Amino acid sequence: MVAPGDYYIAISGGFSVPVALPGPIFNFGIPGEVSGPDGPGGFDPILFWGGPTEIGLYRIYLEGAVFIPAPGTVLVFGLAAAAARRRR
Repeated sequence: MVAPGDYYIAISGGFSVPVALPGPIFNFGIPGEVSGPDGPGGFDPILFWGGPTEIGLYRIYLEGAVFIPAPGTVLVFGLAAAAARRRR
């Protein structure tokens, strides 16, 4: 079970890896490994993506996830709804 909270998903091609100031964010022991941010840059934000890139199709399935709109989106919808009510 994963703890409730906000999670961010980053998608990269093939062998591209996220890198922070101290180094790679993930320490890949084997190809295809799924792990947490266990590399030297694991506690820092992504600065860039290193390594070769690939382009292709992908599909993501999420279970138990909900969409949370960006704050700016909520503001725009709120203003639009207020404007619509004023016109009536």
